[in-house]
Amino acid sequence: MRRFLRRKWLLRFALVGLLGAVVLPVGTWLYVRESARSRLAKVIRQLDESDPGWTKDDLCAARNKQLPPEDRNSFRLIRVSLKAFPPGYTNIDPVRDLTDRPSNCQLRPDELAAVKKFLSAGEPALAVARRLAEGTEGGRSMTMAAVPTNTDLAEVQDARGVVWVLQWDALAAAHAGRPADAVRSARAVLGVARAIGDEPFIVSQLIRSAAAAVACRTTERVLGLCEPKEGLAELQAELTQEADFPRLTHALRGERAASHEMFRLLDSGGVAAIGGVGAGSPGLLNRLSSLPLRARLPDDHVCSLKMMTGLIEASRRPFDEQRAAFSAVPRPEDGDRRYFFTLLLTLPVEKTIDSGLRIRGELLAVAAGVACERYRQRNGRWPESLDAIPKDILPAVPTDPLTGKPISYRRLADGVIVYSIGPDGQDDGGRFTEEADKPGGPKTRDFGIRLWDPDRRRQSPPPRLEPEGEPAPDDDADMP
Repeated sequence: MRRFLRRKWLLRFALVGLLGAVVLPVGTWLYVRESARSRLAKVIRQLDESDPGWTKDDLCAARNKQLPPEDRNSFRLIRVSLKAFPPGYTNIDPVRDLTDRPSNCQLRPDELAAVKKFLSAGEPALAVARRLAEGTEGGRSMTMAAVPTNTDLAEVQDARGVVWVLQWDALAAAHAGRPADAVRSARAVLGVARAIGDEPFIVSQLIRSAAAAVACRTTERVLGLCEPKEGLAELQAELTQEADFPRLTHALRGERAASHEMFRLLDSGGVAAIGGVGAGSPGLLNRLSSLPLRARLPDDHVCSLKMMTGLIEASRRPFDEQRAAFSAVPRPEDGDRRYFFTLLLTLPVEKTIDSGLRIRGELLAVAAGVACERYRQRNGRWPESLDAIPKDILPAVPTDPLTGKPISYRRLADGVIVYSIGPDGQDDGGRFTEEADKPGGPKTRDFGIRLWDPDRRRQSPPPRLEPEGEPAPDDDADMP
């Protein structure tokens, strides 16, 4: 009897121990998770009050409702021109890279012939693309996919092809002695940027910034090859307006909405995730191994929302205060498993921030450079400083968003340079090619425009560089 009772109590103790071993961890897991859920619900309520319509469907619906009608939407011109270009046309490079060639240097005859042949093949579509110079409103109607990372951005990515063609069109017009047409095509490049509008994706706004940067470089080359009298005031105003566009705010609001939806899907099992969590995840062991991640998921979600909201608030500060404000926003360190999905889902925000401030500085510098050209045409000389330009030409000297000080201006022996120092924080004296100051050191550069005295424009092209031992072909030879 005693042996039976002893065994009975041992079984009871074993059962209690087994239950404790299971219930205590599960209870702890549930407590941690539900406490985090409560914190998450509070953050979401605060966002609903402070920024109504911040979630993906509401954000896209409100944006789409404000788009201009189709007949005034300049993105339609991008669609029409892309359809009309021959297959593969926008991937053709009619000339070697011009990056290291001074902006006042002409194309060689064979290069110019290649450009003309290239443009001729796309002329019907190009006629449509040029109309982007007059486009003031744009944006494509869009909805984020159920899984936001699957949203199709191919159409806005294809818009880069229109930029590519228009810059060659501007250079061809400058070479042909048609400066007004050259300025119009430079404005059309900027029109591609405007046509993308406020699309709420970092990728879309990076493409808009890239188009604006091409407009800046195209403007510099046009002014290095000719002296336009028409369209400069309009170009200057459009460059300034593009600089003021809050691209970072739109990009970050969209990314916050997309990340929030991804967290919701991860929590509900709507998408497969690392560690076997989600739809179709195989096996009990995978699910059990992911329990710590799932327990922390709501706090991870809270971290993501707070970080993105802080970045959005920083993007709304005055431009010259934004960089410091962005740096002050708390962010998880790489490798911190507590915020595994925040780190996984967040796109390279730092690069986007630097890109946004860099392109603003470049646009303002080029706009001020166009004002310098207008001053020179009126007075027959360059201004002594940007402050010396009358307000009917330059209403205010722009501020470099990287320094909070006026955009830099230098008088040279054969022209002037107007520039922003760029995200590296180093004044390189208006050097626009990326170079390392010391062997193995970081590469630095400035961003802006180099303007030439009239007698230094339209210089002879450089000689063709051929591999050693091979004779250079005649410049007038047929295009390969």
